[in-house]
Amino acid sequence: MLIATCIFALLVLASCAYLFLSFFLTCQFNYQRARFDLDVPVECWPSVSQLKPLVQLPKDPGEWQGLRSFLEQDYPAPQQVILALDSKAQISHEFLPNDLTAPVDFSCAEVEAANRKLAVCIPAQRAMRYEYVMISDADMVASPLLLQRAMTPLVYDKRVGMVTCLYIVKRFSTPGALLEALSVCDFVSSVLVARLVEGLKFALGAVMLLKRSTLEEIGGLEAIKDYLADDYQLGYRVAQSGRQVALATEVVEDVLPPMSFKDYFLHQLRWMRTYRISRPGGFCAFLITQGFLWSALMLCCGAQYWWARYLAYFWLLTRLFTGFCNWNILAGSWRVGWGVLAAPVKDFFYLILWALSWLGSEVRWGERCYQVTPEGKLVEREAQA
Repeated sequence: MLIATCIFALLVLASCAYLFLSFFLTCQFNYQRARFDLDVPVECWPSVSQLKPLVQLPKDPGEWQGLRSFLEQDYPAPQQVILALDSKAQISHEFLPNDLTAPVDFSCAEVEAANRKLAVCIPAQRAMRYEYVMISDADMVASPLLLQRAMTPLVYDKRVGMVTCLYIVKRFSTPGALLEALSVCDFVSSVLVARLVEGLKFALGAVMLLKRSTLEEIGGLEAIKDYLADDYQLGYRVAQSGRQVALATEVVEDVLPPMSFKDYFLHQLRWMRTYRISRPGGFCAFLITQGFLWSALMLCCGAQYWWARYLAYFWLLTRLFTGFCNWNILAGSWRVGWGVLAAPVKDFFYLILWALSWLGSEVRWGERCYQVTPEGKLVEREAQA
């Protein structure tokens, strides 16, 4: 039992090392963000077309907060916003504010595609006027400087073919949303670790910025219209073309709806199965970072050893400290971190989700049910109650 306890203790230490590394990289990213300089001549900024897949226009005025933050970017060059809706959407300009800084175009069409977001984005491409394109998820809220901060590495570093953004949850109203917020925070921290270890070879759907010519060179959105992880595929194909995927010095806010535990579980199971198919190496290595599992096994094998008990306490304190700091640093506020007290609960459910992700390839996306092929493509099937 002593040998098994020592093995699990080493894995606990490895998990602690990973947590401290993620904390260091988060602090480093925040330092870079604070020192970022936007002193760029106006004539150097290129024009941008923003592509915003919404499917349907928001009905509640409060839901316009995220959309308006993208419509009111503090950007010195011409820009255009395209709202990509499905073919059944009712277009109305009367809901739009009158003081917008960018013209808004509507695309109300869709193509046959398993990925619902890309089904409305592909026809919207025809309305794009400019060479630079920014695609962003509908549930994000951005600062006025997002576009400037994201554009800078793409314009001034010729090696960069795409820029993407981290995102974080700042508000949650239900236990399910809290677990989702913790999952987002842990994922974002893992992105910073992945960037250090292997460089970014994927993108985050929160914000993706690239040249139109680059998009066409890798096959356009049509080439990935049936994939579940369209953001991963887009970033991966840019990286495979020999260009770099860079991270903007900006963090956007992910606005969560009031999620039930079932909503959280199904969403994370979809994400887990996406992760397993898209990045199998990282998915398997994920288990090494799970100190909750190794601490529990260590105590099961060697609870009689005082050092095992203290090591388990050390992991718990490390988990809470680094989670609290990472979340608050990225969120820019020291008021949301109390939710990290639920981190061990989230870790427990994540282990269950990790195991369940191996037991099938079915995912739910909204009201639809899909089978995910080994290549990551979606095949729609009849949803079961």
